Amino acid sequence: MDTAGIKRKARTTDGLSALSALKSIDAISRADVVVVVLDTSRAVSNQDVTVGSYAHKAARGVLICANKWDLVEKETRTASDYEKNIRESSLF
Repeated sequence: MDTAGIKRKARTTDGLSALSALKSIDAISRADVVVVVLDTSRAVSNQDVTVGSYAHKAARGVLICANKWDLVEKETRTASDYEKNIRESSLF
């Protein structure tokens, strides 16, 4: 199930958005493995950490997928630096 509909609480003003978020969180709790897709062209956001924490708190397997890697300007240690950034972001 795609949980892209999970928005920050401040943005879930209508009932449909709130219901969509609740159904997504429920789907995470029932999943065996949760794939957290990160946009690598931006820094890891608080919302990324929040969605990842739902899976972690539900004790589910988590796969972190780095999307849009082709847009990142690469240097010698770009991949390892990005991995370090993910680990330090408190995603887990």
